[in-house]
Amino acid sequence: MSAEKLSPFIEEAGLQFLRFIATENDLTVAAFAQTEIAFHETRTSIHEEKVVDWPCNPEPILSAIINQNDISTEMFTISHYRLRVCRALPAGYVCELVL
Repeated sequence: MSAEKLSPFIEEAGLQFLRFIATENDLTVAAFAQTEIAFHETRTSIHEEKVVDWPCNPEPILSAIINQNDISTEMFTISHYRLRVCRALPAGYVCELVL
């Protein structure tokens, strides 16, 4: 990331950072960054939808973050989940187990 020119604008610099983290080897960290990007990209349109694949159930992780609770290792049970992000959804997202 040091070779990339960072924007002087805070919102764009934040997105640049998230895009960098979205390529992280830790799939959960990458999925979280991709989710943040998806929320950002869908914020202005009720019809826009983004999909993010997670290597674990994102529900308890997102809930802990929203409620400012601690995140525990028990939340990282390995399985494939798909998170759909869209303002038209009641919570702004829906999580689905992929079999």
